[in-house]
Amino acid sequence: MAGPEPQHPAISLTPYVYGGIIGVYTGRELLASIMAPLSREIGLSTFQVGLILSTSALTIILISPFWGRKVTGWGHRPVLISSVFGASFGLLGFAVVAHLGLLGILPAAVTFALALLLRGVLYGVAGAATPIATQSYVVAMTTDRRSRVRAFAMIGASFGIAGVVGPSLGGLLALQGLLVPLYVPPLLLAAIGGVLWFKLRVTTPVVAPPDVKPGRLSPLDPRIRSFLAIGFVLFSTLSIQGVLLGFVLQDRLGLSAEATARSSGLAFLASGVASLVGQVFFVRRLAWPPAWLLRCGLPLVLSGFVVLAFAGNFAVIVAATALVGFGYAFAIPGYSAGPTLVVEDHEQGGVAGLTNAVNGVAAIVGPTTATALYGVSETAPYLVGAGLLLVALMQRVR
Repeated sequence: MAGPEPQHPAISLTPYVYGGIIGVYTGRELLASIMAPLSREIGLSTFQVGLILSTSALTIILISPFWGRKVTGWGHRPVLISSVFGASFGLLGFAVVAHLGLLGILPAAVTFALALLLRGVLYGVAGAATPIATQSYVVAMTTDRRSRVRAFAMIGASFGIAGVVGPSLGGLLALQGLLVPLYVPPLLLAAIGGVLWFKLRVTTPVVAPPDVKPGRLSPLDPRIRSFLAIGFVLFSTLSIQGVLLGFVLQDRLGLSAEATARSSGLAFLASGVASLVGQVFFVRRLAWPPAWLLRCGLPLVLSGFVVLAFAGNFAVIVAATALVGFGYAFAIPGYSAGPTLVVEDHEQGGVAGLTNAVNGVAAIVGPTTATALYGVSETAPYLVGAGLLLVALMQRVR
């Protein structure tokens, strides 16, 4: 009797690939946690800091389709490794520039211009390729729905780990001053890049046949447009949560700045832990079809948003943020894995590029719209978000 079909040797290397996402996004979150005090010490305005971060997000949007095509043509290994080393170089350059700015060697205007180039453009270009190469890699390694859903749950968990570890590590390292958290992210990324360089030596399966050129996949393609619409809603509402929670806590509970920071940290921790638990212990074990994951996750996030629109005490707000995080644990892997199951092999890089671009657009539109709505009414952003989630729930996907 024939034995089980042998696995491709590269499957055992998948955990190392997740390390690329953890490193790149831990570095981003770590730096974000010190940007406010760092910018004030250097002499940068809040607008300039926002412009640096917005430039990075815009760069990701513009470059993602390019990386989606190149990962299909060049392969996962060169794109992933160059992405991690490129992000490391960008953050190292930013650390040096910020260091010189703190010492007063560079004027604030020059520091801003170089930071815009290094942290905004270079890091955006390089970092954009990491999730695309990772997604394309796990698609090549998984041939059935259950294993693919499990793999995408681990991608989501990697982002979740970065979201929890990055700010926590930033706060801890900041106890030693602003220079230590500046230099740790590029060194961490260089170490991860070195590990990937030595470990990812197994050739992965060919993504596209040699006679098929990677094409441009349209976001309006009927196979994937509903998934992309759902993804835009998911990541827009996710950014609403990230931007507004501190304001909600301070305004509704009358907290001081210090108490708001502590309370926000606890609420975000509850959301992050709930998301990690959902992805690692539920989504990976259940391995439901993407449509089921979305039908489970979207109502949970919607319910959490309705509660957050009216919650008036800290315990309820924390419980609601945890519910939202648990819902995202189901919905995001469903959105991420779904399009990969309905397109051809040579289109997988294009799908990865489009989903990354959609996430980037949502990361810009969500916070801008949310803050504008919050100026009108404290409940408006969450009620509008709930309405969008209801529309997303009505989309037909398979």
